[in-house]
Parts: sequence; structure tokens; C-alpha cells
Amino acid sequence: MPVYKDEKRGTWYVDIHYTDQNGKSRHITRRGFKRKGDAKAAEEDILRNLADNLPSSMTLDELVDQFNKNYAIEGIKESTMISNYSVYKQHIHKQLGSTKVKSIKAKTVMDWMSDLIAKEKPDGKKYSENTINNTKMTLSTYLSYAVKLEILESNPCHKVKKYKDQSHMSPKTDAEINFWSQTEFNKFYDAIDDTFWKTVFSFLWETGVRRGELISLQWQDIEFEKRTIMIRSTATNKTSKKGIIRTSPKTKRSNRRIDMTSSLEAALLDRFRNEQTKDGFCSNWYVFGDFRALSPTTLKRKHDQYTEAANVKHITLHGFRHSHASIMIMNGMPDQLVADRLGHSVETLHKVYTHIYEEQRVSFKEALNKIYNINSSQLPHDCFLG
Repeated sequence: MPVYKDEKRGTWYVDIHYTDQNGKSRHITRRGFKRKGDAKAAEEDILRNLADNLPSSMTLDELVDQFNKNYAIEGIKESTMISNYSVYKQHIHKQLGSTKVKSIKAKTVMDWMSDLIAKEKPDGKKYSENTINNTKMTLSTYLSYAVKLEILESNPCHKVKKYKDQSHMSPKTDAEINFWSQTEFNKFYDAIDDTFWKTVFSFLWETGVRRGELISLQWQDIEFEKRTIMIRSTATNKTSKKGIIRTSPKTKRSNRRIDMTSSLEAALLDRFRNEQTKDGFCSNWYVFGDFRALSPTTLKRKHDQYTEAANVKHITLHGFRHSHASIMIMNGMPDQLVADRLGHSVETLHKVYTHIYEEQRVSFKEALNKIYNINSSQLPHDCFLG
């Protein structure tokens, strides 16, 4: 972030990177603030002055470059910034990178989206509805930054509707197709020939955690005495640092405590006791690694290997999460408890798993009809007469 603590002096300072009118990278540093609030106020003054002097000829590439140097101002994590920039380079840069930001209108965005919709991937297939809309969201992030810097009066992306793929009348969502039944998981589990991997995939199945949350889990997060697991981090390799690092979870709701099943507790306890015998073991070792985290590539490779061996349909690792949620909902678990376990809001739960709730609504109507048809048949006929 642009405001930092000078640990040696005990004061705060501001360090802001920007692109000048000649397109050169610059930075401004101001030191000696006794309070963080004073440094933040100075930062805002500097940004306002920079906005007043920004070149009207700034291109989208230059705007994105400046955004990437000051992404923390927008409250964006480094891993998100890197992911967004990757999307930008792949889908936006070539067509819009040299465009003057001030000249970007709603029509500019619509023309760019039309080209992306018509574009084919290397395998000859078209980009999905989600990919197109997520790419538009990335562009919108940058143009919102331009609004904040007063280069644009409003974000033109906000005037362009989300893309709807008309080639499918009722396309199924990921949550509808990317899941297993308990029978399918049992078949997958039986094909696993290694205790470690049985524990890994049982953990995903019985907790519904995200892949990054599983990889970043450390022994200090396992509360055996409470039979609970603390989810307070995720793993990413999309930072300026090499390798996998722990970072804050996806959302605030993702910080959560979840209960363990008895079978999962027993499997983790066996693994914990075994790990304790190893040299150098400590509480910040990874549950599914050692002092190093489990590789996402290895996890995916093993998942593919055992899926093929079990001869079951392929789902993604995120499909374990969808499966866990679906099983809980279909078994009548309270919505709030399911949402809390997944790190969702109830509103998000209803949105993602709407197909299950629709099925339950049909069953509910049938039950109502059955109840009241039986009851009404037992009443005297003349009780319905006015």
C-alpha cells in the first residue's frame, strides 16, 4: 500500500508511483508523519494533484500500468491485480491498449465485446458467457479507476449489459453439472491407493473448502479439542514472490470455523501424530505438505488419475465444493449453517444453488397438495358452501 510504517523512526511515510505526461514512470515519497491518518491525508492530496495534471492523452495501457503500481489504494490484493492483468493482456490490450482513455465510450466497449464474442479459442471453441462477462468486469475495474482520477466522468462499462449466450435456451450452471453423488464419490474413493490422498480428497468432500484453502491449511488451524477447523487463509502463486504463499481468504465471510466429521477427525489425528515424529515439525507446517505446501499441479494430477481409475464422470476440484453444498441442502440443513460453512451469504447460496431450491419448491407444492387434499376429503361437503 502507498502508506507505510518506518519502523526505525517510528513514523509514517507515503510512496506513490505514477506515469508522468511523457509516459515515464515516477514516484513521490513524503516522510515524517507521526500518525497514519496524517500520511493518508497527504496521500489523498498527492493523488488529487496528480489527477489535475494527468495527461488527457493517457492511453488505457498507461492507465493500467499506473493502476498496477498503486493497486493497494483500491483495496485490491496483489494476486487479484496479477490475475486481472493477465486477463487484460490476453483479451483487452491488443484491441484497446493504445486507445485514449478519454475517448472510451459505451460503444467502444460494445464493439470490443462483440469481437471477443466472435473470437475463437485455439481449440476452435468460442469463449464462454462467464469468460466474456468476467473480462468485461476486469475492464470495468480499470475504467472505474479512471473515473476516480477524474479522467472519465462515468464508467462506460456500466452502460453495457451483461452478455447472454443465446445459443443455449437454458444453459446449466457450473453448480448443476459439476458435482458427484455420494455413490460416485465412494467409487472414486475406492480407486485411491494411497492413505495420504484418501485423506486429502475426503477433506475436500466433507468440508467443501476451496482448493486454495485446503493447500494453505496449517496444523495450527486444526482445533482437535474443539473438533473444528479454522479457515483463515488461502494459497496463491500469483504474487511477485516465487512459489506458493499464504494470503488472506477470498472474502471476509471466508474467514470461518467449520466442524469436522468424526471420520475426518480420526484421519487428521492419525496424520498429525505421524507428522509429529518428523525432524523440524512445528505447528505452521502444512497439513497436506510439510514445511512446503502441496503443489496445486500435483493435486490436480492425482485428482485426474483417480477419476480415470474409478471410471466416473470428471468434475473439477471446485466440484467437490458444489457436491458438499448440494448434499447439505438436499438433506435439509438450515440455509444459514450451510452458508456459514461455505463462507457464503444466504443470498449467494440461493443464487448459486437455485436449481436445488427450485426442485425443493416443486416437492413442497406436491406435499401441500397431498396434505390438504387428504384433509379436505375428510371434511363434510357442506362446509365448503357459503
